[in-house]
Amino acid sequence: MIKKILNVGAAAVLAMVAGMMISCTPAAGGGNDTSPLFTEDELTVELKYGEFTLADGDYKLKVVLESDSMSGVQIYEFTVKNGVETYTSATMNQSGTIPEGTTPEELEMAKQQGYVINGNHASIQKTATEEELKKMSGQTYAFKYGNGVKTNAEKTKFFLLQTYTESGKTSTQKYYLEKK
Repeated sequence: MIKKILNVGAAAVLAMVAGMMISCTPAAGGGNDTSPLFTEDELTVELKYGEFTLADGDYKLKVVLESDSMSGVQIYEFTVKNGVETYTSATMNQSGTIPEGTTPEELEMAKQQGYVINGNHASIQKTATEEELKKMSGQTYAFKYGNGVKTNAEKTKFFLLQTYTESGKTSTQKYYLEKK
């Protein structure tokens, strides 16, 4: 599966493929810029499970994915009104090395999802269409249901680090969420 090709955890695959369901067009800017939206030093409050909420306003979410064989960035922009998230843009840019033992069927499945295969390298760039943005929801699920969410006193910046180990390989996901 695609998970095997880029060696990421199950949650990352859900966020990348099932959660985004976006068309295969070049991502608008950003590339694989893994720099944070803000410094984590600004965050002094750790939220307990279930305490995460967003005030009405405009937000940007940047998810940085890293493992031994891949790196990637997902960027979402959305508006919150009365607790409802309405997405205005979403992009994904990922690349990595295909592990040995990947089957031709797995490679074909990755190509069908929009991955470009070049030798032992796989990459994908996608930008959501207007129709796909209308169907998007819940990209902040990691904050709602994850432990270790940090925020600032004003609750305008949020950070979450998740680490997964699968088949002896570790991948990390850094979630940066900022109110504009």
